[in-house]
Amino acid sequence: MEKKKSWLNKAAVALVLLFSGFAMLPFAKLSAEALNWQLFGGIYEPDLTVVDNVGAPGSAFHFQAANYPPNALATVYVDGLEVGTLTTDGNGQAEFLIWTEPTDPNGSYDVTMSTDANTSDTASFTLSGGQPVVPPPPNFTGSNFTIDGSLPFSQNLPIIRSE
Repeated sequence: MEKKKSWLNKAAVALVLLFSGFAMLPFAKLSAEALNWQLFGGIYEPDLTVVDNVGAPGSAFHFQAANYPPNALATVYVDGLEVGTLTTDGNGQAEFLIWTEPTDPNGSYDVTMSTDANTSDTASFTLSGGQPVVPPPPNFTGSNFTIDGSLPFSQNLPIIRSE
């Protein structure tokens, strides 16, 4: 009886191993890029930096992200509040502006960029009334966000009608 149990255990292990191999057959001809194995390997070490990190309210802070997964949807948060999304480029890089209003309170703000691949990094900027306003970089074409998630450049302009 003991021999029969031992034989059944060995047969069960062999079948599990055999069927495990069959489960991988759909992936046998895929390239490493198609499998996107880096998502599971923990190789991404994202880096989020802000070019000028101190400015007066009304500043536009320029953030640069590197070492994120390529072509990934990323969410941007300011002090834990989601303010928008963007997509990294083919090299895992992105850049965006965080616009502040002249009425935003002085203090430190934490900006986090996170992807669904469990990769994120945080950089901070400080609003200080005694500092100059940080202008946006010339000809900037990246994403634009505000610290409260509203649309940037929201200003009340007069309505002009022709009669």
